[in-house]
Amino acid sequence: MKRLVFITVAFFSCLSMAADKEDTFKHWYIGVGPAFSNALVGGDKTGGTKYNIALAYEQGLSERLDLAYFYDGSFNTSSQGSTGITEFGAQLNIFAKDRGADSSVFLDLDLGYGGGNRNIDGSAMGGFGIGYQFFRTKENCFEVLVRHNTVLTQATSNLGSYPSVDQVRLGIRF
Repeated sequence: MKRLVFITVAFFSCLSMAADKEDTFKHWYIGVGPAFSNALVGGDKTGGTKYNIALAYEQGLSERLDLAYFYDGSFNTSSQGSTGITEFGAQLNIFAKDRGADSSVFLDLDLGYGGGNRNIDGSAMGGFGIGYQFFRTKENCFEVLVRHNTVLTQATSNLGSYPSVDQVRLGIRF
């Protein structure tokens, strides 16, 4: 498992070094929104508001490709202090239009390390999503993202095979 994480981080780091200096940019990212999952502690029985928080540092690799190192956490307010579904990893954003376009659809792919609930506290994780980024040519830009995130280790409890979470996120890059 440690080898997989090391290889992934090394691969994405090499991609970032290969970018032209003229095309690169650096942005911080903050995103929040609702999360939908039965795998969050507290479940549907006790209620609570399920929410997601994401923080990232992003680098532009080319006109249509961005790389981000991120933290993604999904939680339930009815069980604050317990383990949610969290991930640290690397994310690749593939845009439909060049960086000069004011807005663009993008595909989000990520691989990382994290866990879900108390039953799986460390595992490989993967996610994918589709989003739309507004005001790409400005210093600050806004995005909407719909995303699915899965723990890639099978749970040994009644949580289901692979704990996962669906997210709708509103984010800003600055």
